[in-house]
Amino acid sequence: MKKKLGFILLFSSSIITTISCNYSRNSKELKDNIELYNQEKNDNKINEKNIEKLHSPLVKPKTFKQIKNEYYELQSTVQDFINNKLNQLKYKTYKDQLTNIIDDFWYYKKLNQNVTSEHYLEVIQNISKAFDEVKSKYQNTPETTITNEQLEKDNEAFSNYGIKNKKDKNNDSDINSSVKTINSFENNLRTNKETLEFMNLVGISGVNEFSDRDYTFENKTQIKTFSKELIKGKQTDQEKTYAIYDWIIKNVKYAFDTRIQPAIEPFDVLTRKIAVCGGYSNLYKAMLDSVGIKNTIVIGFSKFGDHQWNLVYDSEKKTFFHSDPTWGANNPNYYNKTIEEFAKDHRAFQIIDVKYNLNNVSYEYNLGVSLFKNNENIQQIKEQISNNLNVVSISKEAFKTNEILYVGKHIERIEYESGTHNVKEFIVDPSNKYFASKDGILYNKDLTKLILAPELYEKSTITIPKTVKEIADNKSSLAIKNLKEIKVEPGNYWFSSLGGILYRNYFDKMVNKELRKIITIPSKIGPTLYIPNDVILDSHNFSFNDSIENIHLQEGIKIIPEFTFNNLKNLKLIEIPASVESFSSDAFVNIDHDKLKIKVANNISPFILDIIKKVNKNIEK
Repeated sequence: MKKKLGFILLFSSSIITTISCNYSRNSKELKDNIELYNQEKNDNKINEKNIEKLHSPLVKPKTFKQIKNEYYELQSTVQDFINNKLNQLKYKTYKDQLTNIIDDFWYYKKLNQNVTSEHYLEVIQNISKAFDEVKSKYQNTPETTITNEQLEKDNEAFSNYGIKNKKDKNNDSDINSSVKTINSFENNLRTNKETLEFMNLVGISGVNEFSDRDYTFENKTQIKTFSKELIKGKQTDQEKTYAIYDWIIKNVKYAFDTRIQPAIEPFDVLTRKIAVCGGYSNLYKAMLDSVGIKNTIVIGFSKFGDHQWNLVYDSEKKTFFHSDPTWGANNPNYYNKTIEEFAKDHRAFQIIDVKYNLNNVSYEYNLGVSLFKNNENIQQIKEQISNNLNVVSISKEAFKTNEILYVGKHIERIEYESGTHNVKEFIVDPSNKYFASKDGILYNKDLTKLILAPELYEKSTITIPKTVKEIADNKSSLAIKNLKEIKVEPGNYWFSSLGGILYRNYFDKMVNKELRKIITIPSKIGPTLYIPNDVILDSHNFSFNDSIENIHLQEGIKIIPEFTFNNLKNLKLIEIPASVESFSSDAFVNIDHDKLKIKVANNISPFILDIIKKVNKNIEK
């Protein structure tokens, strides 16, 4: 029996077709019709979308001007947020994160004339991402311990840096404060005992005779003749030693009269018979040397100030003892006081011209046992040279043989004033109480002071931690030969960087404005520098840098002091803004004016222009 199946309506974009079919048709035919229906349905959807697309308005890409305006609108929004929401000290890290992006792009635009839409879009993306992150986090920022009062004190200390440095040249040696406690009996006794133990380790074989360029062979011969005559009849070394000591304290007078030049060289002391402590101990040593009694000179401190005496070897007891002929002039008992009695008014700092050699490493006594020199590039030195003698300091000589300078856990003092020589990296034992290292650079323990970066540091970029508020010797501490860029970690209240230059931030009460000064310009920076309008220039800001060719001072800079541009042999261009109110006629030192062009603003002061014309003829507006 045949049954009729109802109607299936197939819709297309143009016609409607009615198909009548029998229930008995085979399944293959039905399947084919369904597939045909689905295909036509999909095609219709695609066509409808295409038609809709044709009738919709075209999406035009943004123009360069629109993208640029979008950037400046975003910058303005971010700046308003910084000024209104991030104006407390605790938000410094977030503030820096945003301003660094803006400032870096400003510098990039100055260096590059053809800034494209892609550059703007990339910066828009970076700022937007950072801005969103800051907005989501800043309200949870904990309070900071930094105060405006503290920053003012730091500013004052920075302003007085030069004065302080002249008064205390050893200020940056980071000597442990206990070293300076001169009148502490316990410290005196400890260091005096240490010098004895050090000399007993060295032994008599490590003691050299007195040597000085003014101490001639003839002088030495005459002292030997005199001393041999003096000790005639003396049998023991102790008798010979005391005979020489006794003659000195009875015959050499102390030079209390400052109008009289005291003798220093041994033979001069012997003949003139007037000296201060240096002359006394030099003669004592030279005379003992001449009769074969081992001794050395000690530099130290007494209750009256800087002092010098001797450590003398007792051949009977096989040990050294402290002996002071200067004080012996008033009290003979200073020949060989007990170590406890001697410590009441004497404290040893340094033993002169004596080294202790252990496993190809040399040590000296200088405010404690000091690493003097490695004869091989040994990275990790011994922490102790005996049970009672820790290695507590590193001498300047150690810098000449080590590429990696290891600062052990007991080190309290490092002599670095003469440069870093062969060192490329510092590594500090984490348990050291006084020093720390980060990325191969030497800091104090809490990273508030950058002490020294190796001159041969292998990276071209360094980042100053946000904790650093002092750089030991400013420019000289960062004299890295291949340095191209200095960065500052966001959140640093004291320092900032722009274009790779390191600046010191400070608040000027006179103008009620945050300003900055140049600390150092990397030796491999350049060749073109842009100096922002909030910078106060100082003498020698641009000095001894062969990488610098072009310097553009921005509108707002007012003073060009003397010696600002110093020994820049490749300098070709300086741009001077109209804001300059003072220009030193000595601003240039050792500059080749034949190849230097000075570009001045159109509305620069005629007075300033006249000064510039006197020092450089090649001027362009």
